[in-house]
Amino acid sequence: WRMSTQPYPGSHYATFPTELPRRLIASMCPAEVCATCGLPRRRIVASQVWRSRVRNNGIGISSQYTVHLIESEVSNNRGEGIVAKSVQVERSIVSGNGAAGIELKRYNRGPNTIKQSDLTSNARAAVIVGNDADVIATDNWWGTTDPNDVASMVWDYHDDPRVGKVVLSGLRSAAPPPPGL
Repeated sequence: WRMSTQPYPGSHYATFPTELPRRLIASMCPAEVCATCGLPRRRIVASQVWRSRVRNNGIGISSQYTVHLIESEVSNNRGEGIVAKSVQVERSIVSGNGAAGIELKRYNRGPNTIKQSDLTSNARAAVIVGNDADVIATDNWWGTTDPNDVASMVWDYHDDPRVGKVVLSGLRSAAPPPPGL
């Protein structure tokens, strides 16, 4: 940064222009803050999320490990809802995200389970399997009970034989009750 020097009326020998801290603070402060609590919006990098809401971010949750999502909501993020090496999702909402609801990356640590959750309205796919571990999806709401429609919301070994598959068991006929947040 280029900035002019600034006179200092005191006797300190190592002064700096007030523009310097202003620029530093501005460069590290978030562009967006929560209208409710005033805290900065932030990307959550976590491995266990319980009874939480993660909404309106770039990527909802990103982890290099297993994400345990329990009775939570990950929705309306501009990118993926969850990006992780493996997931265990239970009684949660992963919906309305701008890319995949859940994207599993390479080098899976498994096991992967998704049960009693709402996986509707994600833009690119509900679940993308990017590794060789299977996903056991039990009693979930996909917005439909038609197995062909559900299969179109999943990217797995049917699309690329080098990756694992999503094993569907018990399609819900309606959305599960919302998590008790």
